[in-house]
Amino acid sequence: MRKQRRTLLVVLPLLLAGLTLMGPRVCRAETGQLGHSLGCIQVATDGDIRITTFADVVAYHEHPCPGSIVAFRAARYAIELLWDAEVPKQDDLVILCRGPMHGVLDVFALVTKGPIQPKADAISQASPVLKEMKVGRESFVFTVIRRSTGEVVELRMKATVYPEEFFSLRKAMKQKKASPADQERFKDYQRALIEELPHLDRVELFESPVRGRVVMFGA
Repeated sequence: MRKQRRTLLVVLPLLLAGLTLMGPRVCRAETGQLGHSLGCIQVATDGDIRITTFADVVAYHEHPCPGSIVAFRAARYAIELLWDAEVPKQDDLVILCRGPMHGVLDVFALVTKGPIQPKADAISQASPVLKEMKVGRESFVFTVIRRSTGEVVELRMKATVYPEEFFSLRKAMKQKKASPADQERFKDYQRALIEELPHLDRVELFESPVRGRVVMFGA
């Protein structure tokens, strides 16, 4: 089983990337099947339509990760709720995130700005802000705003999606304090999540969307 999961990490990017090579870049319905399209996100930019697939996310982030799958699905879901069948304009789309997870940030950078380099240029705040933010279940709360109307959707990942000890193991890994057994357990969690997250229904992945309207000031 462990060998199969390691193979998955190698094969998944190739399968995803292959989707964009087989034909025109068009949005497809979300299938929830690993290796198939998770659909795509369309954003209007200067008279053109920028299409972002999960294959693009893998290429931009340089590997698949659980956070990027959650963020990609959250962005698609929120845009569908706020714009329905319309394509949002780039300057009308605002995304707020409560954590500094790189996989999540790369998805939102790609959706709002395209494959920008350096990636930090896509973030409104100065990069030191990210170092002050903690990572945990509470970080997976995303707010998407339709600037022109003030309409807002907040999506919160369900607490049951990630294993209980995932984030404590992640912290130990970042601090290089994880034992070999802890390192292997963390990698097993990652592999399992990468395999499982595309299969979850939206109601299994997110709490009920919270919709509202805001008045905005400043930038």
